[in-house]
Amino acid sequence: MKIINLILLAALVLTFNSCDSRNLKSEDYQLTLQANPSSIFRDNNQTSSTISAIVKDDNDFAVTGIEVLFRTNIGSILGAVSTDSSGVAKSTFWDSNALGIATIEAFCGETYAQTQVTIIELVNNEVASIAFDNAPLNIQVQGTGGQESSTLQTYLHDLNGNIIDTDQDVVFQLLNHPLGALINGKTISDTVSALSGYASVTISSGTSSGIVRVRAATYNKNGLLISAEKSNIIIHSGPPNSVDFSISGDDSGEDMGGGLWSVEVSALLTDGYGNPVDSGTAVFFSLPEDPDFASVQANSYVGNENANGDTLEGTAYTNLIYEGTMTNNFVIVQVDTGEFSDTDSLRLPLQAPHLDIAVTPAHLDWDDSNPNNPPNEQSVTVRVIVKDGQNNPINNQRVIFSSSLGEPVDMGTDEDNDDFTELTGQQGESGLVLKDIQFQRYECPAPGPGGPGMTSSTITAIILGNVVSGSAIISLYRYEDFNP
Repeated sequence: MKIINLILLAALVLTFNSCDSRNLKSEDYQLTLQANPSSIFRDNNQTSSTISAIVKDDNDFAVTGIEVLFRTNIGSILGAVSTDSSGVAKSTFWDSNALGIATIEAFCGETYAQTQVTIIELVNNEVASIAFDNAPLNIQVQGTGGQESSTLQTYLHDLNGNIIDTDQDVVFQLLNHPLGALINGKTISDTVSALSGYASVTISSGTSSGIVRVRAATYNKNGLLISAEKSNIIIHSGPPNSVDFSISGDDSGEDMGGGLWSVEVSALLTDGYGNPVDSGTAVFFSLPEDPDFASVQANSYVGNENANGDTLEGTAYTNLIYEGTMTNNFVIVQVDTGEFSDTDSLRLPLQAPHLDIAVTPAHLDWDDSNPNNPPNEQSVTVRVIVKDGQNNPINNQRVIFSSSLGEPVDMGTDEDNDDFTELTGQQGESGLVLKDIQFQRYECPAPGPGGPGMTSSTITAIILGNVVSGSAIISLYRYEDFNP
């Protein structure tokens, strides 16, 4: 009986000694940290890891009822948990949509421990979408000294946005493309195998520039088509090789005052294949003959706006100012891009023209009582002066003449045209053109009992290429009935 009592007493003493009524210092704690499992998925907190902190004293006894603090660099974790009767404080760690290696730390007083949990992608290996690189792909047309091909890559994702890790066929097809563009250098459609969720092809250029639009397509296990398109693939033109100049037409200029007009000049620059050169190409305009009647704005670039706020592929615009008195003269314009230069001759256009017309004499008479009986043919002279909207006289302007009776007489001012057309400024006065119209006696009716035969003819002058015109009336009188 004494032996039994002694055993009970010893057990009672041991029980009291295992309780945490001890006065322990925090530096005497031993802290061990464990993660189970050591890896979880990035799945919006569907999976988790249990983080166990084991606290013991310096005699290796469990410490109960003490608070352990937790923290992590990525993901999320319960921040404070107290130890249980076994000296264990259990927290929970989630991904919170993070990806990578999480370093988890635990603190108990001044004691510290850490462990790691790896957050990995959750892959279900069922393709749900295809994606291209967002960055533009830029190559140049063949034979122009630049990069002529580039790799285009796609990524196959599952429903969670993770890249699948199985192999799968992907069909690439050019939907829109400049002439000669190819996939893998041989066709406009090709099938490749996606390795571990990645599929790539090579896009190569031909001789034309422009935008390439590509579609990549595959099928999921249910036969549903999965596809994506990319259109920021640019085949750039080569360096400038030729230029077409133009100048705005008649009546397009801006009145600058003082007899000056401002018009728009454009230069369409193309490469060796006729492709418009890239926007942003610097263009320098000049007048190499340096005329004193005209000037041009020098600095420009391809793709700038014209006077209407529009742009045109490969085209640079500038402004040219000239004296109105030099209308219809030609000026040499030059463009220079640093690697290419060329010139052309442009006609200075006519602006807001008008004309004055007069006929002398005002009438023609056929009268046999006159000792100087006029011949069967008589002529009048039409006087026309052409001016622009600032009253500058205009030379070298073609004027077309017509008359309801009679025939025009060639005055020899315009050798390149017929008897109806003359040039201003060739007969001694700026802006002036003189034109003779010849009438026949028989064109006027014979006289009657009431007096001479009478008729009239309308003479019209029209500025060629313009709607501006003027008219004058000549009267014809016939006093005799002589008909030779």
